[in-house]
Amino acid sequence: MDMKKNLPSATVKIVTVKAEKTEEIYKTFPVNIQNHLAGSLKKESLPERVAAWETAGDILKIYGGDLSEVKFDGGKPYMVPVSPSISHSGGLAAAAVSKKNIGIDIQIERDCDYKKLAERMKFSKVNSLPSFFAEWVKYESAYKIDPDKKDQKFIIKKFVYDNKTFYLSIAGDFKEEEINIVFPQGTEIIG
Repeated sequence: MDMKKNLPSATVKIVTVKAEKTEEIYKTFPVNIQNHLAGSLKKESLPERVAAWETAGDILKIYGGDLSEVKFDGGKPYMVPVSPSISHSGGLAAAAVSKKNIGIDIQIERDCDYKKLAERMKFSKVNSLPSFFAEWVKYESAYKIDPDKKDQKFIIKKFVYDNKTFYLSIAGDFKEEEINIVFPQGTEIIG
């Protein structure tokens, strides 16, 4: 991979999922990505996962790489010299590529027994549905870097798209100004 100069430390892009294009897009992926997706346990999330990988491929091109260079270790994607991460929820897909280790997670806010879930997950700072989802995306994004989730820094964004509230967490050693975050058109950032 020939890393291009003068790029942001990380690029995160969120896109809407177009399920009707899933098969067409899937067929364009290199074998390593097709094999990874074929092993998916949740077939209903395949359109979101395909959209996330397509977006990761678009970002990788900017950094001088392509999807054929992605390797997997226990299902976790990795590359040298960049780090990819993907996530999806509620009809949105997100991808990140970074010069440093990065983990991202996106989650739609939905009704749930957040107190019970917070207790099970040992989230001590949770006192509301929004605080639960903020902790959840932090947990998930940190896990994508290090399953032990030690000493991570986070950038959290709460936003509304298509009248739905979402949370985005970016885990890694970043300052916010080092990251280029691209939201879908019509997104309102609320926190």
